[in-house]
Amino acid sequence: ANLEDVKKKLDEELHELYEETEKEKISLENIEDELGDVMFCVINLSRFLKVSSEVALRRANTKFISRFQFIEKEALLANKRLEDMTLEEMDKLWDKSKLSA
Repeated sequence: ANLEDVKKKLDEELHELYEETEKEKISLENIEDELGDVMFCVINLSRFLKVSSEVALRRANTKFISRFQFIEKEALLANKRLEDMTLEEMDKLWDKSKLSA
């Protein structure tokens, strides 16, 4: 009915997803179901915020591609292969890519 209700529902669905991932016996089917519920809530949230979820996702994809290409370029300049880099090294470059955008 209102934005606060949508936020509460999203929190509830996220909590259910987290609970599912913490079970001793993990069911990928249940995780997919819970993740689908989260995604549905996020789309509903975008509707309440009067934002296109499709445009938001497209922009997120574009940002990801741009930042990953930055990491690839920096690795090449440093004469490193991505496969040989640590996650920490890649995270530092990821953060650097945000500053250069």
